Amino acid sequence: MHTLCVLWAIVVVAAAAVTASEPKCKVCQELNEVSCESETTYYMCSDNKKFGDLQTCPYNTVCTNDQRVCVNKLTESIKNLCHNIDVWTSKCQNCTGNEYACVSKTEYTRCIVGMMSFPISCKADEICVTEAQSTNKDRSLCVPKCVADYNGYVPSCGNEKYATTTRVSPNFFVPDDSEIKSLCTDNAVKYPDVDWFYW
Repeated sequence: MHTLCVLWAIVVVAAAAVTASEPKCKVCQELNEVSCESETTYYMCSDNKKFGDLQTCPYNTVCTNDQRVCVNKLTESIKNLCHNIDVWTSKCQNCTGNEYACVSKTEYTRCIVGMMSFPISCKADEICVTEAQSTNKDRSLCVPKCVADYNGYVPSCGNEKYATTTRVSPNFFVPDDSEIKSLCTDNAVKYPDVDWFYW
């Protein structure tokens, strides 16, 4: 009986040790001494305490417990600590073949010639789901949370807000007035049967 109790105690202690070292979002990691605050931001850690300014991962990378901290979200299989990387990779901030793209859990953008314009917010009770573009008759990416839950949809992006100042995609495109006018003029020649306007 005593041996059984000792064995049970060893199992409990081992399980607690495994749980304690499991990588988590917003917790200082033992392996690389950072705390991933979101999928693309982190703080440095020392003695298990956060310090310094919030750091931002380079474009197309996510915060992990790897020694490199930020790894490529499309090619690496290392766990993204603050979001399900499988959902995030191909559906978030992707204008390829789409008229609109989700840029955060609750924001989307218009895709112009394969490039993202400015973010637009969904309503308060909605999330942004890329698949909704092909299933909704109004082609909206914003889906009420209750409908998303019922249909098993999750947000296409893991980030709460689209941070254009810290994470600008190489295909992010906000033209100035002269560029807009030039685009309209150039395309008016290519497509004479289409009305072009700019604001």
